[in-house]
Amino acid sequence: MRCVYEGSGASDETASSRLQASSAELQDRLARLECLMETMASNSLQDTASVDGGTGIARSPTAFFETLGSRPGELGKTVFDSGGSVYVDPSCWVYLFDQIDQLRFYLESSGSQQSSANSTASPFIFPLGTGEMTPDLDLYPAIKHSELLINLFFKNVEPFCRMLHATSFRRELDQYRCQTHPCQREFEALLFTIHACSVAVLSKEALQKLFGKPKHALLEKFGYEAERALARADLLKSRNILTFQALLYHITFLLEQAQYDEGSSLIGLAVRSAQRLGLNHDPMHFNFSPWEIELRRRAWCYLQHLDFRCFENFGASSLCATLQWDCQRPKNADETKWKTCPFTNKSSEPEATAGFSDVTFVILRQELEAVQRELMRPCSNDASEIAQSKIAQYRAFVEQRYLRKFDMAEPIQRIVAAYIRSRMDQLDIIVRQNWLLSHSGNEDLGKGLFVSAVELLKSISKIESEIVSLSQESPAFSWQWMIRTSIPWHAMAIVLTNLGTFFQGPFVEDAWSQIEAVYARFSDKHCDLVSSPIWTPINNLRDQTRFKRDTWFDEEGGTPATTSASDDAPRSMMSNTLAPLFGQAIDVTAPPLNFDVDLGDRNVCFDDMVMPDLGPGDQNDFLDFYHIAPDQYNNIFTA
Repeated sequence: MRCVYEGSGASDETASSRLQASSAELQDRLARLECLMETMASNSLQDTASVDGGTGIARSPTAFFETLGSRPGELGKTVFDSGGSVYVDPSCWVYLFDQIDQLRFYLESSGSQQSSANSTASPFIFPLGTGEMTPDLDLYPAIKHSELLINLFFKNVEPFCRMLHATSFRRELDQYRCQTHPCQREFEALLFTIHACSVAVLSKEALQKLFGKPKHALLEKFGYEAERALARADLLKSRNILTFQALLYHITFLLEQAQYDEGSSLIGLAVRSAQRLGLNHDPMHFNFSPWEIELRRRAWCYLQHLDFRCFENFGASSLCATLQWDCQRPKNADETKWKTCPFTNKSSEPEATAGFSDVTFVILRQELEAVQRELMRPCSNDASEIAQSKIAQYRAFVEQRYLRKFDMAEPIQRIVAAYIRSRMDQLDIIVRQNWLLSHSGNEDLGKGLFVSAVELLKSISKIESEIVSLSQESPAFSWQWMIRTSIPWHAMAIVLTNLGTFFQGPFVEDAWSQIEAVYARFSDKHCDLVSSPIWTPINNLRDQTRFKRDTWFDEEGGTPATTSASDDAPRSMMSNTLAPLFGQAIDVTAPPLNFDVDLGDRNVCFDDMVMPDLGPGDQNDFLDFYHIAPDQYNNIFTA
């Protein structure tokens, strides 16, 4: 006889059915994730136009971004106050950390901080008055300044956006200056947003040298020109692809100025405009020329990227993921291979290539962001383990299909390869942190994740260092903005959480130096991103960690290090840095080495290392700490 307790509200049969339903949901989510990875791999490996369409991932929207719906336990949170509220999606990174439980900062994003000098009213989305429809020629830059800004744009901005074709743009520019362009106002809006983006990504020193004016004055001038040009192009009603491109570049400009609320709101407008233009549907279904097909796919691809930035940084639900769309990705082909004449036929379409092309970066970024969007959803332990395996498979595919064919003598290919590898490392960290939430007592896993997070921050710093060295050779060279498009929230939170437990030692100092390097990267006199509301949880976590560190030193005696470890000190995570973590001294006897270790599923770079002399008992702790298989140990120490 079964017992049904009064007031329980469910019988054993009901509980069993709920368990089965929960298991079915899990299997459904795992199937979608597997479909995501397999579709990417299968379509990217095939170059034939019949399967690839010359575009890459041919997939249905339900296979990639099918929404999970409102499921119990997966609803986000709504922060509200008198007269206002904001919803925070359950996929937001803050949910992965128990130490971060205050979400009110999202509600304050439209408060005093955001309405400071960096933020102004945005009347340009409303129609201008009759007298304002005529361009103010006094605001137009001189031809020589316009040419300089266009050249800087195609050198610094467009390699990481890829919505335009340089030769075709130049041809239309000549038409515009001769007043013969069929879409004069729309092209003017595109031109002025290009000017603004060029100014936004350059350093204040470079702008002072090139234009003899401070950056904040140039930002105000060119930002105002771009807004007026968009208004004259009738942004709210426009059905022209040029206006849409101009809108996306203007959103990029706003995000670079930390005007996150304005940029996020305009992405909603851009998504609706894309639907009106039909960009969410693959242009292969319609009678477009090969280049027009490519142009529309690129525009949709970049819109997805901007939407992902809001999803990742602001806790906003992804808009593109909720749409029905089947637009395929751009073709992996160089710009010079395209014929942009609107009357070309299908045979003029270039073949997709393996390895690096002008569009490889945006293609890989689109894939990685698609995977990350799926992985950031709450999942069970089993799903996390399977996801790690899928990430390893995808990493191997990207290495074989693309990265190993790059020419590392070329700066852009070298930087893109390093950046893509760092983004794949970030995927692994996200899954492991999700799994750690239900295994909070697993110290070994926590230590390994700590080390991986510091390594990720180091790899990003190395990319930035190389970009800075290139910019020193040419002041007009500025790719740092590309690094700023992705904020390493997870890695920073993991490092700060662990620094609240470990307080001294070279590794701890190194970890702190990486945190300060991130803050330096996102701080600027005229655009201080770290003071914006979206940085509030990380800022609070850093303050709490500093307080714990200072309290520990007050009790133990001594002074915390205020600077990072010196360059000539051992920076190994496998030497005496283990002493404060394991509570025991380790003798260092071997000379410094410089080499990379291939651990199969990941590459670990040990530079200026000092190898520890470990006994048999210490080796087990060492291998567990760094998640190194026993059969890999000899390879490392005999390299």
